[in-house]
Order: sequence, then C-alpha cells, then structure tokens
Amino acid sequence: MAAVRLTRLVWPHMSEQKWGRVIMVASGAAKYPNAALIDYGTTKAAMISMAKSLARKYGSDGVLVNSVLPGLIHTAMWDRAATEIAEAADSTKEEVLMRNGRGVPVGRYGTSEEVAAMIVFLVSNAASYVNGAAIEVDGGTSGHI
Repeated sequence: MAAVRLTRLVWPHMSEQKWGRVIMVASGAAKYPNAALIDYGTTKAAMISMAKSLARKYGSDGVLVNSVLPGLIHTAMWDRAATEIAEAADSTKEEVLMRNGRGVPVGRYGTSEEVAAMIVFLVSNAASYVNGAAIEVDGGTSGHI
C-alpha cells in the first residue's frame, strides 16, 4: 500500500502545477510469475495496473506515470535469498548466484545503478511522451528467470 499512499500524497501538488512524474518500481515477477512468489508477483502486477490506470486517466494533467520492472539485480536482498536457496539445495551462495547469472542473456546480474538510470530517464523531460509504460530492466531475461 506504500505506493498507493505516496501517490495520493504527492498527486494533488503535481496535478496543481500541471507537471509531475510517478515511477512505480515493480518487478519482472509481475509479468512473469514465479509460483514460489505468488504474493510478491501479485502485488507488483497491481502496481503496474495502478500506474497504467493513473496514466490513462490523468495524462492530460501533465503528470506521467510509468513502471520499472527490474529483473535479476544484485542487491543485499538477493544475496539473502541466494543464501537461503543454497542452504535448501545443499549448495553455496556463490554457486546459486553464478547459476542464476548465467541465465541472463547479457551474462550477469544488473546493478541498482542501471535501474536508477532508467528512473532518471523517466523523470526527465526527455521522456515527456512516455506514459503508462512498464519498462523491463532485466538484461533481456523477460520471462525466463
């Protein structure tokens, strides 16, 4: 609900000034569900739906709404998940990380900086005609994780 609450909080100001950007950071799991992460994928899909609905309804107000869908990004959260997967599979965290990274067409995990670069683009005037998009930042994985 944080995305809903924050959007409600900033929307009146952006609408009043006839300019604003809302970026929902969802996940590739929203479009390519994982049976082990049903609740996670469902909430991320809801974020994309909310973003598209707001974009359609209020685009003429000058407020653009888009979603970014990170794929396999090397973060502390993923390190913890890899540790748990390794323990359950009698493996090592490093083996889990390497095995999953090989599945990405660019051959590596993404970085937080790469996701941030897409967000910086979307909040800039260079993206003034991008509204309601759900942009995958996933090294080409799209549905193959």
